[in-house]
Amino acid sequence: MNSRDVDYVDSIVDKVDYRVTIDKGAPSTVTQADLESLYQWAEKNNMMFSGSKFEHMSYTVQGCNNCPPKYTANDRSQISVKPEVRGLRVTLSCDGNFTSHINHVTKRALSQAG
Repeated sequence: MNSRDVDYVDSIVDKVDYRVTIDKGAPSTVTQADLESLYQWAEKNNMMFSGSKFEHMSYTVQGCNNCPPKYTANDRSQISVKPEVRGLRVTLSCDGNFTSHINHVTKRALSQAG
């Protein structure tokens, strides 16, 4: 298994998810350029992403990435880095385990069971 950095940027606009896998050592400018393309596409189609809802999670096969690259939202604010993100009803953690997701599902099931 080779070592890869994975960046996950989640934008909640009609449940649009943008995910990209980046080879270790690749410049973060590649992903920022991809984000800029999405921003231009949205503007061209009279849509707007809500930068405050963007989330960024970065991890490696060794665990959480303590120095993730920084990305900019369409409103020029920095996209916040999170240790975990939720998408498609699954919580992904930067350490690659599903403990947070399992805890969330268990808590919800117990509350519904009474």
